[in-house]
Amino acid sequence: MKTWQTLVFILALIVFVSVSVTISLISISRPPYAFDEKTEIGSDESLSGWILTSFNGNAATKTLTIDYVRTKDGKEPDKTRPVVAVKAYAVNADEYVEELVIGPSVQRMEETSFYNMKKLTASVLAHTVMKIRKHRQSDISTDFITVKPVMIYLEF
Repeated sequence: MKTWQTLVFILALIVFVSVSVTISLISISRPPYAFDEKTEIGSDESLSGWILTSFNGNAATKTLTIDYVRTKDGKEPDKTRPVVAVKAYAVNADEYVEELVIGPSVQRMEETSFYNMKKLTASVLAHTVMKIRKHRQSDISTDFITVKPVMIYLEF
């Protein structure tokens, strides 16, 4: 290989490694909470409001509370913006959360909203009405299960 070819190869290698590292750092540095405001959530056109779209916890996060839209660091809830739904796979493969608290404003969540939470030991549902979408591997159904607990504490 000629000297100029070696230099081009090394330069290209440095560029590709730099791009790869940058993309990796961007993907792991996303904020813990992400919310989105929607109208006509799912097939229930009467439901609109804020949705928890994703959660990315860390070792300091032992309890996940879903009640109001929070700042990106998760510390300050905005009590004027209640969360009404949780998107499918919003909490996916979380390794830190031990307790899940779902506030009374949450009315709809997908069956897969909390998927593969490895350390989850308890859930508190503080609802009057909650709709959970049924999900089957063979087909996606629009049927709903309606649960009406006052307070449920589940041990796993």
